[in-house]
Amino acid sequence: MVLDHVAVQSLLFFHTFARTDEFSDEYRILAVVIFLLMVIIYNMVGVYRHQNARNDYISSLLQAWGSLVLLLAIFGFVTKTSEDFSREVILTWSLTGFVSQVLIYFAYRRSLKNTGVERIPTLIVGAGDLGHHIATHINRNQWSSDRVVGVVDDDDHLADTWKDINVPHLGHIARINRIVKDKHVRRVYIAMPMTESASVKTLATGLVEANVDVIWAPDIFGVSLLNHAVKEVAGVPLISLSETPLVGGSALAKTLFDKSLAFLALAILSPFMVLFA
Repeated sequence: MVLDHVAVQSLLFFHTFARTDEFSDEYRILAVVIFLLMVIIYNMVGVYRHQNARNDYISSLLQAWGSLVLLLAIFGFVTKTSEDFSREVILTWSLTGFVSQVLIYFAYRRSLKNTGVERIPTLIVGAGDLGHHIATHINRNQWSSDRVVGVVDDDDHLADTWKDINVPHLGHIARINRIVKDKHVRRVYIAMPMTESASVKTLATGLVEANVDVIWAPDIFGVSLLNHAVKEVAGVPLISLSETPLVGGSALAKTLFDKSLAFLALAILSPFMVLFA
């Protein structure tokens, strides 16, 4: 976070000074506004909460940075202050600012890997499809901060399905506290079927004294999903099992896309159609 702020502010100063030979009061005010917007927007989007996957981080960074630049453009238009700033400076700063943050992320993650920083020992509760999916994603992702050391489940027949990803079946759920202690586990993913959601609270309560991160991943793999999505209302995560895909703005965007694509295809193919006719 600190490196991102330093890079963004330094690039603003560099581009401004290179273009105007000074860093005027207008740009100083802009720097303060950028700092405040970064703090607010990055926190809302959750840029620094995505450390386990590169695509998640870059996607959230692009969303946050795009929102920031868009808000600056709208603010300059509404207040009629856009003429006080060089368009060349703003454009080059916008592009290099985003690129620099991406490079900082990769350099930071690479430095952690090269310095041998220990990955977090992680335990999966639930040997079903979702638990297998999470463990595979974590252990095969070199950028992940976690390392799955085992899985616990009361169904011993599922143990064989985990041999292909070299994750051992460590026992039944009743022994989880002992397993956490023996394996020095610091993070637990609960990936149990939705029918056993009542057991999640009991598990989480039982792990309080173990001083570990407990993360619940509701197993919805057994549910037939159509256009599913994850949302949040009043701090409560909501999983949409099915959504109508084409309503409101989505329907308008789809219509515009279809007609634009059809127009371009017709324009390109019309000479051949005339020839064939």
